[in-house]
Amino acid sequence: YVIKGLAKATTLSADHDVCVAAGDHVLCTSTDGTGKKPTDTVVPEPVKQLASTGMKVCARGDSGKVYCWGGRGTSDKPEAVAGVEGVVDLDADITGICAVTAQGVMCWGGGDRMGMPEAPTLIKIDY
Repeated sequence: YVIKGLAKATTLSADHDVCVAAGDHVLCTSTDGTGKKPTDTVVPEPVKQLASTGMKVCARGDSGKVYCWGGRGTSDKPEAVAGVEGVVDLDADITGICAVTAQGVMCWGGGDRMGMPEAPTLIKIDY
């Protein structure tokens, strides 16, 4: 599937959907072969990085804020994740989302079923 108009894409994420970002626009399309039209979501600032976990998509903006949308209990419009700022890296998988900040690693979004906190929580990592 070709998403037209993304010659200036800066980042992508591929899970159940493929999402690419150019500026403050994030286009996502399904990889299930149904040929659904891509969704175009506008994030409040230019996107530096994307991470997706099934139905939920998160974007790290130029300012280091993280915006998420889609998925269980989340708006279809990007919302800033409270308490998560100064993010320098972002990743996601089926268990939830994690962000690297100056304070350390913060993770959230998995709920009880995955053992990941629902609200952003600083995770202690022993080296």
